[in-house]
Amino acid sequence: MRKSLILLAAATFAVGTALAGCGGDDDTAGDVPDPEALADDPEGAVDDIADNLEDTQDQQGGGSATLTIGDLVYEFNNVLCAFGTEGTQSEDWDFSLSSIQDGTQLSVTSGAEGGPYGDVIDYADFENFDDPSVSWSAPPAPGPPTAEQPIPEQIDDFIKIDGKQVSAEIGFIDGTVDVYTGDSVPGTLTATCP
Repeated sequence: MRKSLILLAAATFAVGTALAGCGGDDDTAGDVPDPEALADDPEGAVDDIADNLEDTQDQQGGGSATLTIGDLVYEFNNVLCAFGTEGTQSEDWDFSLSSIQDGTQLSVTSGAEGGPYGDVIDYADFENFDDPSVSWSAPPAPGPPTAEQPIPEQIDDFIKIDGKQVSAEIGFIDGTVDVYTGDSVPGTLTATCP
């Protein structure tokens, strides 16, 4: 269930970023479900979010991304990117990249300087929360939340941005197994934003 909520939040953030940061108009922005709809029917809301994001990708996307984790290679031939806190429409995020295809989503976010979040890369199946076909996350979680550390320490600056080129090298955790006991798998991300 926790992974489902994380994926839902990532999908919601990505759509908001795509619509706001990539020039979406007010009519399109109205298609984002409200929080009550998300709470009442999360899987249905994710389907709506994915449809909206795919439409936005078709209209405004471009670029590409390659995510390599161990021997696995995932290719994305259409991405949406937002740069700076103005582009992401959030004081917490300096960068966002998203791509939805074939029932999966790549979400790459970089926390704003001095903000509460670090860099994060997620690649996951959003069509099947309970038994996902794929679920990779970076950085690896240092362990389950505790009373002393309810939010794990964030790793900043592993996502490198140079103009429209984006890259990262870090270990990924397979979310289809126990994320706190699994070993990380070395991975890289290379992307070109439109």
